[in-house]
Amino acid sequence: MAFACGALLTAAMAAMALATALYAIVLPIDAGGLAAAPNGPLGATSTNVSLIEQFIVMALAGTLAAITTRRGWRMVSQQGASKSV
Repeated sequence: MAFACGALLTAAMAAMALATALYAIVLPIDAGGLAAAPNGPLGATSTNVSLIEQFIVMALAGTLAAITTRRGWRMVSQQGASKSV
């Protein structure tokens, strides 16, 4: 059950990263002024740059979560195969 919840959480992380990427793509097209507006600490970067940075971090975290989930499922399947022999 825990691995199923982990897989669900990993899928949710991937969906949020994809939604952030789509928002970063569409924002300059739909609201160029908002995308170029200062954002972040001291207004050092634009909103669009902040979204891209967030996407990169989310993609890295999602990749690590996917690797961990895959390893967990592989371990469970190996234990199940050794019990049936």
